[in-house]
Amino acid sequence: MCANDSSSCVARFAGDALEVWVGTQSNSLSRDVAAAVSGLAKDRVTVHSTFMGGAFGRRSEMDFVAQAVALAVQLPGRPIKLSWTRRQDVRHGAFRPASVARVRGTVDADGNIAAIDFAVAQQSVTADFARRVPSPRKVDDDDDRYIVAPADQPLYRVDKLRASYVPVIAHVPVGFWRSVSFTLIPFFFESFVDELAANTAADPLEFRRRALAGKPRYLAVLDALAELAGPATADGRGYAFIESHGTVVGHAIDVAAREGKFDRVMRVACTIDCGFALHPDNVIAQTEGCIFDGLAAALDGRIDIRAGKVRQQYFSTYAQFRMDQQPQIDIRIVPSDNRPGGVGEAAIPGVAPALCNAIFAATGERIRRLPVRTRDT
Repeated sequence: MCANDSSSCVARFAGDALEVWVGTQSNSLSRDVAAAVSGLAKDRVTVHSTFMGGAFGRRSEMDFVAQAVALAVQLPGRPIKLSWTRRQDVRHGAFRPASVARVRGTVDADGNIAAIDFAVAQQSVTADFARRVPSPRKVDDDDDRYIVAPADQPLYRVDKLRASYVPVIAHVPVGFWRSVSFTLIPFFFESFVDELAANTAADPLEFRRRALAGKPRYLAVLDALAELAGPATADGRGYAFIESHGTVVGHAIDVAAREGKFDRVMRVACTIDCGFALHPDNVIAQTEGCIFDGLAAALDGRIDIRAGKVRQQYFSTYAQFRMDQQPQIDIRIVPSDNRPGGVGEAAIPGVAPALCNAIFAATGERIRRLPVRTRDT
C-alpha cells in the first residue's frame, strides 16, 4: 500500500462545465468519473494534470476525484479542494493483496532445474479495481493472467513448468502498488530457486548462471552483479534475478546477524539492463527509490484488519524505511543496445527475495512470510 497523503483534488463546477485539478495516474479515467458524478458530458469536463509527487498506484484510484466533484456540484462557481489525511489514506485506501503460494520442483542429475509447479492464491487486483473504477482493463476474478505472468515466463531454463492461480474473493479493497503484478510472485519464485540451489549444495549465483546458459543478455547482468558485489561484506548474502517492464535486474544483498538472528541490511548491489539508458542519472535515482520501497515493504509493510478496521494509522504503526536504516547502495547500469525498458518499478521485485535469501545465508532460517519484522499494533 501507499501510506502518503497523496489523495487530493480541486474541482470547480460552473453548471454547464467542470474543471478538475488533480495529480492522477489516469487523466481519462479522472475525466470519465468526474463526468459521471457531475452529470455532464465528457467533453464538458477539463482535467488539469498537476505534478503527482509520490503516487505508487494510489493515484490510479478515483475515490478522491469523485468526492471533490460531488462537493463542487453542491457549491457551483466555487473551487473546492478535498484532501485525505494520512490517517484516512492509511486506513481506507486500497491495499496490496494477501497472497499465498505453494511451489514444488526438482533438479536433474546435473543440478539443473528440471520441473517447477507453481500455484498462488490471492485476490485479483485488476478485477477488484475495475469494480470501483470504469477501467478498460476488465478481467474476471478467475481469469487474471497478470498474476501468474512473472512465474509463467521465468528467465531460467525449466524443462517442465506449470503456473496456476486460485482466485480469492474478499471484502478488502486491493489496488495497484509499485511494480504491479511483479510485487508478490518473484518473492515466492526467487526464494524457491534459492532453496533448490541450497538443496543441491550449489552456490546460488552459479546455480542461476547454469539456468541462464545460452542467454547472453541475462548473463551479462549476472556477471556484472558478481563483479559489482565482490566478496560478501557481512554475515550473509542473498541473490535475486528478475526481468520486468522490459528490464533485467540483479540484486545482491548483504545482511548482518546478531545472536543468530537477522539484525539489519548492510549493503545492496544492483545491476540493471534497461536497454539504452536515455538518462543514466534518472535510472540510478529510480532504482534507488525502488530499493528503498522494496526494503520498507519486505521488512515492515504490514496491515492488520481486525473487526473490519485497519489498525495502522500513521508512520508510528505503519513503518517506513528511515534514513538511519538505509544501507550502502551500489548500482551499475549494464551497457545495452536493447530497446529502452521501464526503470520506475523494475528494481522492486527482486528486493524481498534477495533479502530473505541473505537472511537464510546468515542465519539458516528460511523466511516464508512477509514482512520480516512484525509488531503488535
